[in-house]
Amino acid sequence: MSETKYLKIGEKKRCSGCTACVAICPKKCITMQADEEGFLYPAVNITACIQCSKCVRVCPYTDSEFTNKPEEEELSICYAAYNKDEEIRYKSASGGMFRVFADRIIAEGGVVFGAAFDKDFAVEHTYAETLQGLTVFMGSKYLQSRMGDTFILVKQFLKEGRKVLFTGCGCQIAGLKRYLKSDDANLFCIDLICHGSDSPKIWLNYLHS
Repeated sequence: MSETKYLKIGEKKRCSGCTACVAICPKKCITMQADEEGFLYPAVNITACIQCSKCVRVCPYTDSEFTNKPEEEELSICYAAYNKDEEIRYKSASGGMFRVFADRIIAEGGVVFGAAFDKDFAVEHTYAETLQGLTVFMGSKYLQSRMGDTFILVKQFLKEGRKVLFTGCGCQIAGLKRYLKSDDANLFCIDLICHGSDSPKIWLNYLHS
């Protein structure tokens, strides 16, 4: 049996690992593979690829508002806020405002997506439909989250007419919106100010030590 050949991304600075390309591929021939530091990047099974270019068009780094700078400076208004519940603030990061929005979405029968540690202390994106399920999203996780089928699930919930709150880094939200192709009134996004993700390999070495 011949070995499967993969085409791996060349310019890593033009990829954040958002997985929009994985979600949109009609042949499911794109997978996320770890590099020497443990960061996940897309790799294409060139034998199964039909060269439809959907992966290229969906990429946030391909001619999108994610990478294009506005032509004119726009006046921005900033607000500062914090959760009045001291217990939630203590368990949270950034003042606990995530719970204010997430609680409202759950109360209206919606779904909340966020990053959580799994049983092996790796970070993955998952969703919650109850207030109790929101606790795993609270607090900081300075790692690249594994997206899995997150984008596909978001699209499925939106098709069902449910409200969806998606929290993640700006690059992940850019990838999600490019994948969905159009704005949905039921989609609410909270993007985090990203300082860059730590090496997953270093994190695993730390856990083992």
